Amino acid sequence: MPWGFDVAKKFGLVGAAFFTQSCFVDSIHYHVHRGLIKLPVTETQILVLGLPPLEPQDLPSFIYHTGTYPDFFDMLLDQFSNIDRADWVFCNSFYMLKREVWYTPHVHFFVLCKSN
Repeated sequence: MPWGFDVAKKFGLVGAAFFTQSCFVDSIHYHVHRGLIKLPVTETQILVLGLPPLEPQDLPSFIYHTGTYPDFFDMLLDQFSNIDRADWVFCNSFYMLKREVWYTPHVHFFVLCKSN
């Protein structure tokens, strides 16, 4: 619900984003939203900072098979429309699964931290 940030900021409150899917899935959706992964996916290898090289079939189904549920797809990507305004970002992950991501200092999307 992107409008939640507007309400929080209007009342001078801290705003946080909470993503319930895995960091991997959220990262892919974020990169699609920002245009860093172009749709439809035509590359044979997709490179995303902090992740191993991916093939198109490694991507979430809404990305790999575009157009299957357009309204739901738009809602998924819209959650990143104002992520840069979040004071905090909470993601679902395990340190040992995504160790290299935790050491990527400028990718605050993955890390539970105060954003800049």
